[in-house]
Amino acid sequence: DDPLIIGVDVARFGDNSTVLFPRIGMDARSFPYKEYKGLDQVEVAEAIVEMIQDFQRLGKKCAGLFIDGGGLGVGPIDILRRLGYNPIDVINTRIKSGKYAYRSDQMWGKMRDALNYLALPKDYELEAQLTQREFGFEASTGRIRLETKKQMEDRGILSPDVADALALTFASDISSEVSMVTDMIQTSALKDYDPLEMSF
Repeated sequence: DDPLIIGVDVARFGDNSTVLFPRIGMDARSFPYKEYKGLDQVEVAEAIVEMIQDFQRLGKKCAGLFIDGGGLGVGPIDILRRLGYNPIDVINTRIKSGKYAYRSDQMWGKMRDALNYLALPKDYELEAQLTQREFGFEASTGRIRLETKKQMEDRGILSPDVADALALTFASDISSEVSMVTDMIQTSALKDYDPLEMSF
């Protein structure tokens, strides 16, 4: 019953990749992420629809589709809305309170907190991207601020597109899918079960 969440980081230029990363609950391994280069905005939208439909054929509905709305992400978001999908536009805005300065910092922080429970693929690229990005603290607020993509580029490190797509799945909390039938079965089981009953 864990929700299917898909994070999409849209490539901006050059060596960067568009990445679609599905996660079901704490399982980010069973269904591999998709990585593309050189897609236009229509092709990105088509790739997202294909992934959603693949999961629908398996009986799994997408509960949250989070797309980086900055830069080139706007195009696929508009296309998907016209097609009747409900993408969530994630903008890297400043957070008013808490320990993180911006929304992307918060997403990466929530992803880090989940690592002890998260099933990840054995993937060198993802491992490198999760460990190469540095962070610091804002002098004025003391809040956590991730290293920018430009700062990473200056250190000779490519954009962490795969890790960003996974982080986008932590943009907002999505509750578990619980059907009415499941609710009825669980309620019945709870009523009928007596923990003090010793008969077998």
